[in-house]
Amino acid sequence: MRGKERLQMLVSAVEENTLTLADRMHLECGAVIVNQCFEQAMSTYEHNASQILCLNRKERGVGLSRNLALEKAGSELCLFADEDIVYREGYAQVVIDAFDKNEKADLILFNVQQSAGRQTYHISKKGRVHWYNYGRYPAYAIAARTKSLKATGVKFSTLFGGGAPFFPMEKTAFLRDCLKAGLRIYRAKGDRRRKSQRVDLVPRIHGSFFS
Repeated sequence: MRGKERLQMLVSAVEENTLTLADRMHLECGAVIVNQCFEQAMSTYEHNASQILCLNRKERGVGLSRNLALEKAGSELCLFADEDIVYREGYAQVVIDAFDKNEKADLILFNVQQSAGRQTYHISKKGRVHWYNYGRYPAYAIAARTKSLKATGVKFSTLFGGGAPFFPMEKTAFLRDCLKAGLRIYRAKGDRRRKSQRVDLVPRIHGSFFS
């Protein structure tokens, strides 16, 4: 695969119109959208010359959603995403470039800056993620080499996260299990002064995502 075909978005959604979601999120590459709703259905369509696979499922729980999306992923790289994120132009190439520049990385975590009430940990230095600092990052900051991740069998817990018995911590357990499986996780630091190096994820409440 070449160019943006190398990256696939793994989108978790709830009761969304999947036929318009790729356009609303400004997706630049292929995607697997798992939409938890009140029916079981599958459909595909083309957006920006890339295939969007839509899976409607009755089951609830963000862990189930992310695991199904990962199971269906077939690209070299994948980036987990949520339905309320709108991507800035050029984000796909930034993610791809980050992996090309770090051949050792199995996963790369990207910097997320949110508005009041949705702030997450801000990455001030790029580098390796270890046991003592893995519990700080949202799931939608996680990008991975699909083959490497699938080979470990690591999945998101179905006990944690939205729609699960215990709401928080599903991404923390996931990263813990990735480290335990021997995957190499790195964090990427963006430069706010260089717009060409910035990827914004703008939820319905304003926020931004820096690679």
